[in-house]
Amino acid sequence: MLALSPGFVASLITALTAGGSGCTRSEPKPAVNSGAASADSREGQREYVVRARIERLPEPGRPGGVMVAYHEPIDEFADVDGRVVGMNSMAMDFPLAPGVSAEGLRVGDVVELRFRTWPERIGSTRVLSWDVLQIRPLPAGTTVRSGRASPPATPSLR
Repeated sequence: MLALSPGFVASLITALTAGGSGCTRSEPKPAVNSGAASADSREGQREYVVRARIERLPEPGRPGGVMVAYHEPIDEFADVDGRVVGMNSMAMDFPLAPGVSAEGLRVGDVVELRFRTWPERIGSTRVLSWDVLQIRPLPAGTTVRSGRASPPATPSLR
């Protein structure tokens, strides 16, 4: 069985979505549940806040689990080289950072995710890795928008 690291998957997503997909960068918002991850920062780190619908929860009792969520388009999403390329709405794996819990959440819940990305090297390949820093439940009836991202007309390095 082939096992793929989140970094490799992020690289693949970035490659497949370059030139018109999207996750939006915005200022972090306070979490209502789930403790925030430690404030350790990684070189080249970017943070995004996006609404998402939970499609699969981490296995109970497994720290550092992975949640699957369908997120809205992220216009300001940057690739491994820092170019703002956007990311279309999609379902993807979201590893939980240490200290972040999905306890009390259910499949189908709409949440606000604050997650970070950072470039790293696996062998000779640069990849984009990510994890969830905070999960905040949103009110019942909140919708998750589907569609294409609208990144800036000219990808930029930031």
